[in-house]
Amino acid sequence: MKTKTNEFIKKAIENGYDDNRTYGWDWIRNNLQELDSIFQTGEYKKQGGMKSKCMPFLIQDNELSVLEMGILETAWYLNNERVHKKEKKERIKKLNKEGFFNIADDEKLDKKKIEWIQDTSCDYFGGLNKYTGKLSWSKVDKRLMCLQGKHRRRGHWNSENIYIKFI
Repeated sequence: MKTKTNEFIKKAIENGYDDNRTYGWDWIRNNLQELDSIFQTGEYKKQGGMKSKCMPFLIQDNELSVLEMGILETAWYLNNERVHKKEKKERIKKLNKEGFFNIADDEKLDKKKIEWIQDTSCDYFGGLNKYTGKLSWSKVDKRLMCLQGKHRRRGHWNSENIYIKFI
């Protein structure tokens, strides 16, 4: 595996990665699978994406320059991005199976009774929060708002993180 990381580093430098860490990200993003022999191991996954715990798996016994370390740090960051996107797709698929979907803002849906889930899993202490209530059309903002229970004014705007099921 030591040679795979060294080859990956060489190719990244050849494809534009520089000391400023501004170029070459696209190449790294498109070729992350070359490091999957490290990223897909059970030991690596147990680290939960924490940089201080994951980087030793990438570095191994190599003596690396600052530029080479930057390449591996960028690969670590982009792998975490890839993992989070995959988890979000799985979460959305699960919600869709349960009957919860994103809906477009439409005035015709005013006053409809709903169950809705707010996905705040990208926040620090987030998760999936489930509510019952109704939809309310805002004439001023021309948007739907999900109101909880007997609330008349406080609620959440219909957005990409709101999944609705009609009752």
